[in-house]
Amino acid sequence: MGAPDKPRAHRIARWLGAAALAAAITASVTGGMGASIRVQAALYSGGAFDSCTAPSNTTLTSWLAGPYRAVGIYIGGANRACANPGLTATWLATTLASGWSVIPTYVGLQAPCTTVKKLATVATDGSAGTQGTAAASDAAARAAALGIPTGSPIYLDIEGYPINNPACSQVVEAFAAGWVSGLHARGYIAGVYGSAASTIQDMVALSTTATPPDAVWIADWNDVTSVFGNKYVADGYWATHQRLHQYVGDHKETWGGVTINIDSSVVDGPVLGATGTAPTPTVPLPTPPLTAASSSSAGTTPTPVSTPTTTAPTTTTPAPATASTPGGTVTSTDSESSVTWNAGTFQQPVLVTLTHATPEPTIAGFGTGGYSVQLTVTQSSTSTPLSSFTAPVGLHFVKIAGASAPVFSTNGTTWKPVAQMAGTTLAAGAKTGYMKEPDGSVDIRTTVAGWFALLPDPTPPTQPVLLSARFTRGALTLRWSKATDNSGAVAGYQLLLDGTRNADIAATVTTASTRAFHPGALSVYRVAAVDGSGNISTPSAPVVVEPSPRPATTPKAIPSWAWELARWIADGRVGARPAAAPANTPAWFWTWAAWRDAPFRLK
Repeated sequence: MGAPDKPRAHRIARWLGAAALAAAITASVTGGMGASIRVQAALYSGGAFDSCTAPSNTTLTSWLAGPYRAVGIYIGGANRACANPGLTATWLATTLASGWSVIPTYVGLQAPCTTVKKLATVATDGSAGTQGTAAASDAAARAAALGIPTGSPIYLDIEGYPINNPACSQVVEAFAAGWVSGLHARGYIAGVYGSAASTIQDMVALSTTATPPDAVWIADWNDVTSVFGNKYVADGYWATHQRLHQYVGDHKETWGGVTINIDSSVVDGPVLGATGTAPTPTVPLPTPPLTAASSSSAGTTPTPVSTPTTTAPTTTTPAPATASTPGGTVTSTDSESSVTWNAGTFQQPVLVTLTHATPEPTIAGFGTGGYSVQLTVTQSSTSTPLSSFTAPVGLHFVKIAGASAPVFSTNGTTWKPVAQMAGTTLAAGAKTGYMKEPDGSVDIRTTVAGWFALLPDPTPPTQPVLLSARFTRGALTLRWSKATDNSGAVAGYQLLLDGTRNADIAATVTTASTRAFHPGALSVYRVAAVDGSGNISTPSAPVVVEPSPRPATTPKAIPSWAWELARWIADGRVGARPAAAPANTPAWFWTWAAWRDAPFRLK
């Protein structure tokens, strides 16, 4: 499956508007203890889970020990798998009162080309839109019976299907359009859940129509706990608190001593909640199980993620070499590393030894199974070890599998990251530095003896935090805080446009300016940090830019004098004022000129 085309302007439902998604649309509901609470459609950011059967209120109380504060429930639909007898208005009120948010979901008719047997499917006789409206009517009635007020979101569950069937996609789109218009007519927010590689791809096709979903729940089991950066759904679609991402499927988790089989999601979009503040999660989102798939319902088979293997330490013989002041090279006995020095590095004859040191060090933030050596230099005449040199020597390491970072120790116990060099020479005052060669091998420059290791580096840098975003003379300028990394300073930053790298930024810089905006669509910018191993951090919070509307007072055809006058003003009014420009400049000119200088704005 390919990635979507460039994003077009996504129209949030005209009847609602982006602001109304966050508005507190409230209604009274009686809680489990008889107390009256207020529920509201609101925006929620954080972890969520869903299970086939709604968990009991007792279970949800136990699960407050975990990272989730939103739960998906299946309120009905022709293809709902579990009857959910415990899903009642009392259950809902008690759940909301205890601090949980709720994601109502309706499992309606499925794509006619679905490969799953025994499912009720959408008709192909032209009535798909009518069937979608009927599903919306049923979902709204079921929601009202549970005490879910109007203004709340309801998500239509359309499982994955083959995407290479245009006729099938058209039926799904018509059904979804009927669902959206039907829910809007009944006062509800219309969401759609489905596979990133099929359902949501077809929802993108609705983004230029009058009936796009207000929010999407993207099912892509890629273990990424972010709503943005999906390879199937560009960041420009549903960019303003309108996304949920189900990042891992069917698995078991235990919180508060209670185990449930769940799917896990991260949310930045509309849910049903209670007024007041929900309890603060005590732990971060859990690490997903060691399986991954490209999409929850795209027909792919989960692929096991390999775990590091441990090999028994091997005994190697040191590889000594005697050298005087001329330069020389010593290769370790396993031929995986070597040390080289230039003439004049040592002022007397020395013995240089490069020994493969096992086992490798274990350092927080790094993996196991790396490669390490001990470099020793001793005076030949006295056998006195030299701890430092007047000029750097070069260590060369053959590439090891996977992302890796160099570390060093002068005593074999306390380890420090080796900083990446800007060029081929050490920075002033630095004792060590490294550079990566095009073939993936690593060269270290050092003026000290000791232990040097290449360790697997699976840890990305910390997330950059955006400090400001503003327009200056038509350019967007972003400023962020410095990111950190377990291997030392980060290697640089990336400016992302709709999830794709737009520019590389030096590690010493924490600002960037850009004018690369989509002329007719939303542009979503984020900043990510990159370390020397190539690991990329979680991108920063998004900054959404939208085109400013052309002033209504502007003539359809701009006269040439207006362009000349605008250029004259932009040049500082140097020289004579354009003769063709009227003495009394019409008001529309100044509005048009201001818009021309700043045709984009922050959303």
